Amino acid sequence: MFDFIKLDLVDLTLCDSLLSNSLLNFGTMVNKSSGEILNPKQTADYGNMIFNIFPNGRVLISGSLHKLYNHILGQAINHDVFTYRKVSYTIGFLEEHFKIDPKSAKISNLEFGVNIEPTVQANTIIASLIVFKQHSFNKMNVRYLGCGIHCYMREYGIKVYNKGIQYNCEENILRFEKKIIKMRSGFDTPLVLADLLDKVIWHHCGVSLIADFNDVIIDETINKAKLTKPDLNVYIECINPLNWEKFTRRQRSQKKARFNNIMLKYGKLQIKNEINNLIRGALNQMLSTRTYDCSPLGFTIGSSIPNWQNHFREEIGNIPTNNPQTKLVTFPHFN
Repeated sequence: MFDFIKLDLVDLTLCDSLLSNSLLNFGTMVNKSSGEILNPKQTADYGNMIFNIFPNGRVLISGSLHKLYNHILGQAINHDVFTYRKVSYTIGFLEEHFKIDPKSAKISNLEFGVNIEPTVQANTIIASLIVFKQHSFNKMNVRYLGCGIHCYMREYGIKVYNKGIQYNCEENILRFEKKIIKMRSGFDTPLVLADLLDKVIWHHCGVSLIADFNDVIIDETINKAKLTKPDLNVYIECINPLNWEKFTRRQRSQKKARFNNIMLKYGKLQIKNEINNLIRGALNQMLSTRTYDCSPLGFTIGSSIPNWQNHFREEIGNIPTNNPQTKLVTFPHFN
């Protein structure tokens, strides 16, 4: 679920630890002619994660948790399924190898989403999206052969893109993602890295994704001859993205319901229904792995379980269950 993240910490001890970390090679921006330091910030990277250290003790870390997980395993990709278990592993890795305290690392940006495999080609789906709420989509600048669109408001945005073609996969993979620019727009209270191990946060993000997808207006092939004249007028009106900006809030609600009913009744591909079901299925899949919460023993689930590098073995016999505070984590189901 979780992908790009930006972490913000102020910790001089952490600065010293990172600067001496053998996995990181820090550098500064200097004038090649004079040798003058142009920016006192020191920067290093590990995989796709960027570490920035400032003289005042501030540390900014940004990058894709999903790619980091796969980088650790040998390939920095993010078109597979990033489960709760993998997120736990990745947070444990950051804590163990870079001394990042999950309880004090504040999250200032966060992306979360799902990779799904619809029966309709991803590019066809992308071309069928009309608006998000009343806002038009813009073309994304996607690396390599990617194709996608996004829609940004002041504090958050959504992105829909062809993840399969981006990585030259045989599978038809569509990515639906939400990016929180201002954390207050997505969460009632500030988050720290440790909160990504909270099943309530996962459920909240899943509900948010589903709600946002429901606010996407999607056109598809229909036999217009079967439409009544009033329905045909609604259809023609709603496939023009400019009209959605003119509708009042009440009109948008009415038009959306009417248009979705037309698509449900006459749409040949049933794109919206299929994607809605696939999003819910992907969320359930990410949360379906049996995971054990040993947080009372040391908080970070990954590092508090012996041999957490073995991906939180799913067999009960391999989990330290003799401690009464160790319990099975269960998650709500996305119906």
